[in-house]
Amino acid sequence: MIKKIEDISLNLLKGYRWEIFIEEKDILTASSKELKLDKLKKAKDIGFSVRVEKNRHVGFAYGTVLNEKDVKDIIEKALALSEISDEKNLLLQKPLEAEKVEYFDTFAAKELPDEDKIYKAIEIEETAYKIDQRIKSIRDANFSETVLEKYLLNSEGVKLSQKGTIYSAQVGVLAEDKGDSQISWNFTASRFFGELEIEEMVKEAVFNAVSLLGASPIKTQKLPVLFPPYAMTEILAQFFPMFSGDSLIKGKTPFSQLKNKNIFPDKLTIIDNGLLKKGIGTFSYDDEGTPSQETVIVEDGRFINFLHNLYTANLSKEK
Repeated sequence: MIKKIEDISLNLLKGYRWEIFIEEKDILTASSKELKLDKLKKAKDIGFSVRVEKNRHVGFAYGTVLNEKDVKDIIEKALALSEISDEKNLLLQKPLEAEKVEYFDTFAAKELPDEDKIYKAIEIEETAYKIDQRIKSIRDANFSETVLEKYLLNSEGVKLSQKGTIYSAQVGVLAEDKGDSQISWNFTASRFFGELEIEEMVKEAVFNAVSLLGASPIKTQKLPVLFPPYAMTEILAQFFPMFSGDSLIKGKTPFSQLKNKNIFPDKLTIIDNGLLKKGIGTFSYDDEGTPSQETVIVEDGRFINFLHNLYTANLSKEK
């Protein structure tokens, strides 16, 4: 299918500058209820997008590719939009060398029977009930496998393909004791099936649920607070727009004039690491064909960098 998409695209895009992105996913999901397999789903998704430019006018379109007609319709839509668009920027990456980073669990994805994978959903329930007798119900016990391939091609000579596997598990537990009940959820993910830390994930969910039993409000006061990782990531996510290049060029971040200033506690360092070992989002290239890298955003309280794509980096004159 990918080769067919490429052939159709090259034929229709003659005379244009263009970029094509394709992502293909095979997804397996399973859920358990009352220690039995409850739901099972297998699906294949193919997403396709194209950007085109001619006479400095840009058109963009995307969709779910199912057949040759879909590909042609999406490309023709992008071409039509380029005729009426006011957008005048199509920045294309040229071929660049990058460190080869590919986390693909060949055995689990290609050889391990589905029965062995979907049992993980039941294992989640079994583990939760064994850890603490106060766990009376499991609200969620889910396992997921995603096998994905990404393709990027453009008129500047970029032709990239990357593949990866992602395994995830989720649990929701209900704890009850002395008339009180509390719920806690947790999640874990790994690039390799055999490294999915289900027991640790379930233990944390159980601990959080039973720790809340008998809890009561406290008076408003100033206290030292220790945030667990999942809470800290939620807080950090709210700050992301302030660090984005898009917010910078639109004047929507208070940090625009504060680069290299100490504006955070000196113990705070934030790093965006596109090469994090076995990271869920780690690939050799990003979705524009730029080699992945480690970008320091905040270092010892000092604001260092915004996070850019090609467009915002060019417009702001930052790298």
